[in-house]
Amino acid sequence: MKVIAWWSAGVTSAVATKLAIDEHGLDSVEPIYFAIDSAHSDNARFKAECEDWYGKEIRVARSPERYRDQFDVILRLTVRILTMRDLRLSVRIGMARRSGLRDLLSGIGISLMLF
Repeated sequence: MKVIAWWSAGVTSAVATKLAIDEHGLDSVEPIYFAIDSAHSDNARFKAECEDWYGKEIRVARSPERYRDQFDVILRLTVRILTMRDLRLSVRIGMARRSGLRDLLSGIGISLMLF
């Protein structure tokens, strides 16, 4: 059985990786570090120290080039959510126009703003 240890350059993942190695054996655990452009410069030193502690290299992987770091992912996800929300809103407004919902809502004191 292969165990993947998501090593994040923090003390918690460093200790969790060591515990996984102790429990499952050195050859069964694959520590992986997902590098990002905004990582702290001290991560390289800490990574080297942990590799010495584990007796094993930590594999470095990167996300696709379109994502530089976690902030880029958040920005792109936020834009996608807003776009999807706007699309759903425009579909609902379109449905409201066709179904006469506007007249129905105005009859009970609710105004539907159409832009």
